[in-house]
Formats: sequence, structure tokens, C-alpha cells
Amino acid sequence: MILGHLPAGYVVAKLSYRRFASSGVSWRAFLMASLLGAVAPDFDFLYYYTLGQQRHHHHAYVTHYPLLWGALLLAAIVWHRMARDRRWASLGLVFALNAFIHLCLDSVAGSIRWLAPFAYERYSLLVVPHMTGSRRLDYLQHWSFWLELIPISWALWLWWRERQRH
Repeated sequence: MILGHLPAGYVVAKLSYRRFASSGVSWRAFLMASLLGAVAPDFDFLYYYTLGQQRHHHHAYVTHYPLLWGALLLAAIVWHRMARDRRWASLGLVFALNAFIHLCLDSVAGSIRWLAPFAYERYSLLVVPHMTGSRRLDYLQHWSFWLELIPISWALWLWWRERQRH
């Protein structure tokens, strides 16, 4: 997924904020944590394009290990349940949740190493055939690219619906 991560983060924030609002966390902070979490696994692009010299697909880096984000999500859940002041715990929880969702979305037509660091086999629901020599161009030409419209449309609908209320 290329375009759908931020809209998915917005959807998660909109659908879950009511549950966390009682912790005292502001909508703006909650939304920012959600959006940052939605793209956090892709922070590896900084390394990929600089020091990594694009030698390995960025999904091979530790920021795309489900074990990392699963452990952080579990820790955030425990923190949220045990904390007296749940503002920061709420932000940590929505951040980690969105990072984990990012990996689920990448698993549709990308390849995620779900068992890393114990096994490095790549898993994907769909295989995008290599036809052009460019992974991105292959993906943009594959029918699965249209799945990006689901979180984008959902986010736009939620945003539009909110605007209609005010």
C-alpha cells in the first residue's frame, strides 16, 4: 500500500477517539499520534534512500517486523490499562495500533516477513507480477492498487460526514 496508510490512520482515529477521549487526550494529539503510527514503519525510507543505497527492499528492515510493532502494541495496551493518567498511554496505544495495521495493509500486495527475526520468509495475500522492472510501476498497474481507494474513500466519507454536522 502506498497511499492508503494515512487515510487508514485517520479512520482508526475517528472510530476510536470516543473510547480514549475520557483519558483527557485532545483530538489533535490523538489524530497526530494515529497518523504518525500509520506511517511509522515507513520511516525506514530515510535509511533506504541514504545509507542503505536501496540495496534491499525497505520491507526487509526492522521497522517492518510485526514482532516489533506487536510487542510495542502489547506494551501500550498494558501501559494503558495500568496508568493512572492515560493521556500518554492513549497516544502510545493508537500509535502502535496504527503501525501494526500498516503491516497488515502492506501484507495485501506487499511482502511482510511476519516471522522475522526468527524466519525471513515473505508473506503476501496477492502477488504482483514483475513486468516493468519497477516494483512501484508494477503495483500501480496491478488491479490491487485500486484497493487503496478503500481507506481513502472511507476517510473522505468520515471527514465529509463530520463537516456536514457542523
